[in-house]
Amino acid sequence: MLRTLAFACAALTFAVAVAFGQAPSASQVLGGKATPDATARLQQAMAAAQTTGQYFAAPQGNDSGVCDRANPCTAQGAFMRCHLDQPVGETCNIQLADGDYVDPEISVFYYRFASFSGNCANPSSVRLIGTKPYPTLFWVQDHAIGLIGCVRFEGYVGGVIAIEARQHAIVDYYNLVFGNLPLGTHVHLTEFSIARAAAPCSSLVTQLSTQAWTASPS
Repeated sequence: MLRTLAFACAALTFAVAVAFGQAPSASQVLGGKATPDATARLQQAMAAAQTTGQYFAAPQGNDSGVCDRANPCTAQGAFMRCHLDQPVGETCNIQLADGDYVDPEISVFYYRFASFSGNCANPSSVRLIGTKPYPTLFWVQDHAIGLIGCVRFEGYVGGVIAIEARQHAIVDYYNLVFGNLPLGTHVHLTEFSIARAAAPCSSLVTQLSTQAWTASPS
């Protein structure tokens, strides 16, 4: 039920943005040159998914497995497993086990709904940590919708980006802790993307570092 509400909020975010001119319509997505197939795929992605895929990830996950509870994958491996298993327009629900995910560089792409959820009772027990200069810990791109909640973002070096979206993507986030991110960025948006802290559909965001968010109109 919570996941259904979360994705309903994501879809509502997009619909309201289109209505008020904050995001392109299907025909505008490709500068008025959308093919019927591209338009249909966008409509599929925005429609409520009929079925969902449930996958599990852990810091020491093995991507040769099936990404179930007994055999978790890495965070990105769980999404890739769902990307292969589920048709476009359906949902990837990925549960992140407690622990430190070092340089996870999660990427949600190509018309997918993907929900990553950590430990909502203690978000700081699921840490996404950047140890390399200027990585992005959670990417959403290429007309995808990404939802992330109940985790903590940390940067052990300067310039880490917690959440980034590009190319007509939507990212909703909730119940997050932004920890130490020296010279880093909480949320960075480019190319007509949208981001929203998902209240009132979820808990508030806790910001412990000084950089709130940046956006670019390009």
